[in-house]
Amino acid sequence: MSVAPREGFRLRLYRWFMRSLVWPAAQGLVGGLRRTAKARGESVDRLRRMAAPGPGARRVWFHAASVGELESIRPVLERARAEGWEAVVTGFSPSLESALRRLEEGGSAPGRLRHSGFSPGEGSWGSALDGARPHAIVTAKYEAWPELWAAAAARGIPIVIVGARPRGSLATVKRALRWLGSGLPRLELLAFDENDLAALRALFPGAAVVRVGDPRWDRAAERARRGSARVDELARRYGALPRPWGMVGSAWPADLRRLGWAWGDGRGVGTLWVAPHRVDEAGLREIEGALAELGLQASRTSGPLARVPEGRRACVLVNEMGFLSELYRVADWAFVGGGFGAGVHSTIEPAVHGLPVAAGPSRAETFAEVRALARLGQLSLVRDGRELAAWVNARVKDSPGGAAKRFDVSGLLGGTEAVWARLRGVVPGGGA
Repeated sequence: MSVAPREGFRLRLYRWFMRSLVWPAAQGLVGGLRRTAKARGESVDRLRRMAAPGPGARRVWFHAASVGELESIRPVLERARAEGWEAVVTGFSPSLESALRRLEEGGSAPGRLRHSGFSPGEGSWGSALDGARPHAIVTAKYEAWPELWAAAAARGIPIVIVGARPRGSLATVKRALRWLGSGLPRLELLAFDENDLAALRALFPGAAVVRVGDPRWDRAAERARRGSARVDELARRYGALPRPWGMVGSAWPADLRRLGWAWGDGRGVGTLWVAPHRVDEAGLREIEGALAELGLQASRTSGPLARVPEGRRACVLVNEMGFLSELYRVADWAFVGGGFGAGVHSTIEPAVHGLPVAAGPSRAETFAEVRALARLGQLSLVRDGRELAAWVNARVKDSPGGAAKRFDVSGLLGGTEAVWARLRGVVPGGGA
């Protein structure tokens, strides 16, 4: 792996233009980038000053664009650290700030977490790579930057893309590298969806393109296996509430309005558990207002339970964070929010417990797990409140006392080991 290679004039000019003009302008105009500018600068400085890997050490740079992408590569990160490999972790989006901080503070894997912080801006990747000197870069989906790829190619650093998809960003970077006079780095494109393989191979004929499972399934399954003391406590506390229990995860007011067809005007049987996407006070009041329109008065999990409601229906508002994935275990059916707004949230978390799952259609087609669960018959996409009501009523009929049909998703597990095997194969001395 060479360091500080000679680079062409166009690449040097592009790097200067992005580092000196475009990136400072973006930080000045975009609120999130402006707010985290100091933390990003400190992160890049630490990367540039990082000591080289010791003799025999294996170091991998894990990079994510956002929280979702970090979740898709985190099981591989944990697997690498469990084998004693060193890890560098960066994220682009300001929304990753707390996740990166928690990653740095927690964990006891034997492999050393050498760095956790914001990623460089375009124009600063090369100097950061010269400091960190990773043996490979792991990223997710279609996160790609021309300077990062050019710098990796010049230094002989392979890039592994987990959940690769043939999106425009990858094609754009390929064209940009041609203009910059740079070759492509060694690429391992690991797709979750069989239907993406042909397009990826056509776009990058020299890359290794294979299908793997999504590591997020393994992470969700492990969390389900470990369980949560808080979930156990809540299950005991609310155990007398009527069944079946329906879990509305990552809920928005728009989701609850659609539920009005099943739960409005006194309709609905069982207990509706609502875990909002936002748990700040303003977000909670919005959710409580939407529930009030359905005639439901919710009990907040952080407060006292005054009494067990009489009748066939009740509502619990989960105004806490950190255990939704485990909380799905106590439910009989799940409705995942976001599908009537910006986009559906994680369907993996409820599905790993074997629950029947429903979601709205927004951006659902972009997720391989949605397509896989639909093929299994476990997930239903509902277009409006009427379809959602029909689905909910069918679940109540199927499991009036909470004995809902459970689905087997074991065939979707194992992605972490598949990605790990590919990563070992590109790292010198990785052992594959």
